[in-house]
Order: sequence, then structure tokens, then C-alpha cells
Amino acid sequence: MTGESFTYLGGWNLSNLLKNDVIFILYIIATIFHFQLWLQLFIHKTKFDLSFLFSLGYIAIDIFITLSYFIQYSIRIRSSIPVTHLSCYFEAYSVFYFNLYEPYCLAALNICRYLQIVRNQNIYKFHRRKLILISIIVPLLVLTNLIIQDVFGWCIVIEKSGASCTLAYTNIIARMWNLIIVLTMPILISFYMLFRAMHFLQNSHAQQVLMRRNHHHRLIIHSFIFYSIWLCLWLPLMIIILLDVDDINESISFVASIACTLETLMDPFISFFLDKRFAKAWKKSYILIKRKVNHLMNVRVHPVA
Repeated sequence: MTGESFTYLGGWNLSNLLKNDVIFILYIIATIFHFQLWLQLFIHKTKFDLSFLFSLGYIAIDIFITLSYFIQYSIRIRSSIPVTHLSCYFEAYSVFYFNLYEPYCLAALNICRYLQIVRNQNIYKFHRRKLILISIIVPLLVLTNLIIQDVFGWCIVIEKSGASCTLAYTNIIARMWNLIIVLTMPILISFYMLFRAMHFLQNSHAQQVLMRRNHHHRLIIHSFIFYSIWLCLWLPLMIIILLDVDDINESISFVASIACTLETLMDPFISFFLDKRFAKAWKKSYILIKRKVNHLMNVRVHPVA
């Protein structure tokens, strides 16, 4: 970490303030959409069983991302609020950590789906303890990876007057480790599982009940659609951070930040492709609203005497 004294009166300069105002507005909209999604899940009494663990966990991560940014924004919006050692570390690591954990949730989800489709295993029934243990261990491993690199000075927090605290890598091996292993590995695992499952469905249709095969085929296709949208919006910022943001043009970093924020905003909708329970919740609400609108229109057309 650079700088002799870390506690100082902070606040964004005009350029960074305007950029973060745009991001803040997007997060406000994202909060509204996520609130609507969770409200619908509870209103329609969606079953929260273990099979919903990783899909729901992925969506829940967005809550922590949004909350972390709001805390960061509330500190930086006023120049009179001191930027301390703790707040600078929080600013540099919090949103990045939760974004980095997302692909691991998706990888775990796709491994479970592969086992269900290819090996016909009800993994959520027979491996409950393993799944719960994995959901606890994996985020701790991702966090431990960041802590170790900070302790050994391979990754440092950079403070700049008028700008957010950022990460910089002093060790090329750590940078490559993060980029190739920590970031790429869960993504490759997900795609490998999806392609293996798709290959299985295309070559074993005669051995399966047609309805079940079609359901699994749609599930895989929907997963590919979700990944296409998610990677296009989410991945650029992660690569920029891991390649060291100081080496990247500020405009490119801002566009990547906007894209990543839009991904968080769109998650309540593209979650249609992630799990059918999200789609059912939206569909039930749509039907309910449509019925109420039709009822109101009928009352206006045929007023009560």
C-alpha cells in the first residue's frame, strides 16, 4: 500500500464523481429490480430447497455487490469523510471479491446439472452435506487467495487523491495465477460441463424419455444464453482489474464498470435462463397483473349502475 499516512479527507474529483453518479443510478435501478424478484419469490411461495442453492446464491451475491458499492459511494460522496486504511481496503476488495465469487457459484451449479443429466444422480438428495460444505469452503478459499497475496505484498492497495482505491500487482506470477486459474478455471469448468451434457443428450436420446430429454436440452440451451450475456458484460472488468487497472485507459475501465453494473442490473431478468423457478415467479406476477388490468378495464367498460 502506498502513502505514508493513510487517513485523509477524501472524496472523488469531479470526473470520478460524475462517473460514479452514473454507476450509482444503475445500482439504484438494480436494487429495485432485485427487490421485485425476491418479493415475487416470497409472494408466490417458491420452494427454497437445496437444488436452488447455487442459483439463488448467485442472485444473492448481487445484493452484497450493490450494498458494498453503496457503502463506498456514501464515503466518497462527501470530501469531509475521512478515507481510512479500512475503508480503502473495503473499496478496493469488496465488489471485486463478490464478482470474483460469482463464476464459482455457476460452476457448482453446472457440475450438479451435469451429474443429474449424464449420470442420472439426484445429487441434491444424496450429497446434501457435501454441497453445503462446498458452499462454505469455496468463498473462504477465494478470500484466502486474496489475503495471502496481500500479506506477501504480491497485490497492494493503491490510494489516489480524488479517485477510488484500486489494486495493483507486484508479482507477475500472482497476476497470471489470478487470471488463468482463479478467474478462468471456474468458467472453463462450467462450459466443459455444459458441452459434455449437450453431447450426451445428442447421442443418447434413444435411451431417455423424450420429455425429459427435451427438458434437459432446453436447460442447456438456456444456460448457454445466460453465459453469453453474463460473460460479455461481466468479464471485461474482471480482466482489467487482474491485469492492473493503472495500465488501462480510464475510459475503457469506466465502460467495463458500466457493463459489469448492467450485468448486476439485468440479473433478475436473465435469471430466467438460470433457473425455471425465477421464470415461474415472473410469469405468475405477469398473469396476476394482467388479470387485474383486464378486470379494471372491464369495470370501466361496464360501469356498475
